[in-house]
Amino acid sequence: MTAPLVVLGDDIPVLRELHAAPALGEEAPRTACGVVWGADLTGLTARAARSKLKAAATKAVRAASHHPGASHLIIVFAHDALHRDEAYWTATEAIASRLHARLELARGREWDVIVLDASRCDDAGLLHARLRDAATRSAGSVGNASLEWHDIRDQPIHRAAARHAL
Repeated sequence: MTAPLVVLGDDIPVLRELHAAPALGEEAPRTACGVVWGADLTGLTARAARSKLKAAATKAVRAASHHPGASHLIIVFAHDALHRDEAYWTATEAIASRLHARLELARGREWDVIVLDASRCDDAGLLHARLRDAATRSAGSVGNASLEWHDIRDQPIHRAAARHAL
């Protein structure tokens, strides 16, 4: 059985075929255990991309509040920059940490928050499997993590998060 995911936010290519959410404008299932939020950062300067990612994070938390059964928030973003600078990494890690604390304090229970750079993802099917797997695990198995596609290509998200935390 696959975990019900609600996919919201920007339409980015790697999430297009993740058909777990209803069509735009329809009521999303309130039983979803995970909210996936897409953020398209292509064509933006580094500063504008960080700003848009922060705004997307705020919207994603609001969206998660409409799904009382959710305990996983995954922000998937794509950009067209050739490389990310240290400020970019710092921003994604801070977003994951801040949202994790905010959700757990507000809801009084465990949450997993993952910020994932899927810009170099070349296997959308595998990405979808990784997202569904993450949503089926008990909340708290990841905590918060900022990852890239290459981190999860050969291992599940919870393992990549654990390695990244070391």
